[in-house]
Amino acid sequence: MQAAMRIETTDSPTEEDEAYVIARLRGYNDAHSGRDFRPLCVFARDASDATISGLIGKIYFGRLEEFPGKHERYYLTQRLHA
Repeated sequence: MQAAMRIETTDSPTEEDEAYVIARLRGYNDAHSGRDFRPLCVFARDASDATISGLIGKIYFGRLEEFPGKHERYYLTQRLHA
């Protein structure tokens, strides 16, 4: 006899639960598509080559996942045009 399964939805998962799911997903994805994670960054630099702003993202399986979110992007864009 198979054990019963319970579905849980939460906005406060434990670190262990998140790590478990991420590890299983990465294992599956690696086995079926190869590992395709890499950073993608854009930096604005001043005349002395110091970083004054930028955007940080990651490429996952050919798709861009951006960070920061839209509010931070607005702030950074305003800084670049100031």
